[in-house]
Amino acid sequence: MGDSVFVPLQNHLRCVFNSIVIRNTAISEKYPGGVVKFTNKYPTRRNHLITVGSFMGLEVVGIVHELKGYGFIPKEDFLLVDAGLYQMVGQGYFPLEFESIWLEGHYENGGVYVRHIEGAPKTATIN
Repeated sequence: MGDSVFVPLQNHLRCVFNSIVIRNTAISEKYPGGVVKFTNKYPTRRNHLITVGSFMGLEVVGIVHELKGYGFIPKEDFLLVDAGLYQMVGQGYFPLEFESIWLEGHYENGGVYVRHIEGAPKTATIN
C-alpha cells in the first residue's frame, strides 16, 4: 500500500530518483478507482493537478506498463523525470524543459521541482 501526501498549497512538487509525473485528470479518467486507488497503491505526492511517484529502482517501469495497459499515453498523460541525473550535474538554480508543454520544472538547491501549467491543452506535446 502506498503512502500518499496531498500538498494543496504547493504548485511545485519535488521529484527524486526515477520519478513519474502523471496528470490527475488522466488518473481520474483512465485508472480504475481513480486518484484514490492509485495513490493508495503507490507512494506519491500530489496536488490538485499532478501526482508524482519517485522510486530508487526500476519499479517505475512496472508502473509505466500498468498505465499503458489502461490507455495512458506517454507525454500526454505522464512523463518520466530522471531527477538523479540533474542531481549529479546541477548547481544553483536553472529551469528544466520536458517533452510536453503541460509540465515545467526547475532545479534548485539540490532538488528537482515540477508543476503542471494550468490551462495547458490536454494533448499538447513537443515533437
